[in-house]
Amino acid sequence: MAVVLLIKISDGTIIDVPMFGSTVVIGRSSKADIKIDDKLISSRHCSIELKSGNQLIFRDLASTNGSFLNNSRIQEVRMKIGDRVQIGDNFIYIDESKLNVKEKDHFSGKRANFQEQIEMTGISQKNISEILKKESAGKPTGGIPKILPKKKAAPVNQEEQEPKDNNRLFGLFKKLLGKK
Repeated sequence: MAVVLLIKISDGTIIDVPMFGSTVVIGRSSKADIKIDDKLISSRHCSIELKSGNQLIFRDLASTNGSFLNNSRIQEVRMKIGDRVQIGDNFIYIDESKLNVKEKDHFSGKRANFQEQIEMTGISQKNISEILKKESAGKPTGGIPKILPKKKAAPVNQEEQEPKDNNRLFGLFKKLLGKK
């Protein structure tokens, strides 16, 4: 599905703006992609860009009267469900009804779980297993190596163990994606 923005104009009119990976400029000028006739809006007031990875970025383009997110002045922000960006007497927000479940989770600011992160990379479980086996070649592991040791010599503080585990997972992701 496409991400759709709603712009509620001060007279009550609502404009649907489907975002298809491009940048949309909003302003008072006829050269703006979306022209809004409001004296409080600059000729090129703001831009909204749908970046790869489904990040919706709002930018104020050095407007005279500013842009506000939930009543706080902003220059640039990644928009989420529930955010109301105000320009002049008009409001911009994400149309939640047009999003699928994954998009709703994404734009709500929730982080994807480990399995969803793997799915987003397009790497299969088989590839992960092969890399782990190569990584532990020559070491008797009895299969895929475990992140945590089987036996603990002394109690381990969980807070100290997690960063090591996360670093190993991060390193694995970098290898799978071919990054150094």
